[in-house]
Amino acid sequence: MKTVSSFAVTVLLLCIPCLSFSQNVTMLERLFEGFDSSCVCMGFTYSLDTESAKVVGKGDLQVQGTSYHMTGNGLEVFCDGSSSWIIDDSAMEVVIEPAADGTEAAGISPALLLARLEEIFVVESSRDGRIFTMEPKVECGVLDAVLTFNEDGRLRSCRFTLEDGQILDVRITYIRNEQKKAASFFCPDMDFDSDWVVTDLR
Repeated sequence: MKTVSSFAVTVLLLCIPCLSFSQNVTMLERLFEGFDSSCVCMGFTYSLDTESAKVVGKGDLQVQGTSYHMTGNGLEVFCDGSSSWIIDDSAMEVVIEPAADGTEAAGISPALLLARLEEIFVVESSRDGRIFTMEPKVECGVLDAVLTFNEDGRLRSCRFTLEDGQILDVRITYIRNEQKKAASFFCPDMDFDSDWVVTDLR
């Protein structure tokens, strides 16, 4: 199953609450606080330069507390805070697993990384109040991150250097707060019958 899109979402979410630790943060600070009080919705595009090719994609994400829903790169991912479902509709495959916790969730649970960002990353420097360089305090699959914001305080792009030296660029296409969604929104509303290949790791 495809994994680049899930990792892109993970590192994307790493950067959003960084605003809470930067200087003179206003709107993004309120956005971070909104993860508990609302549903944060965003769109993104990404590119990953590998040794053999350049991988590109796009997706949409809704995050609410430790729950999230993501679509992109042919995958749909649900997480209700307890379990996650990674669904490849075209291949009729689904992987169900416990929602990850701790820093090992780097490639699995962006919502948990979001909640634990302060434990994982530290702001090393800032330039012009809009460009922030961050380094991890613990292993999370990322060596460093450069976050760039628009003049109005909106997150514009993120550039991550991964442990294997590859560069992941993420650009935010939109971001907004919406009214809280029902818990059922973060669970798949479908039956995985005998035509599906179901891998349940719970």
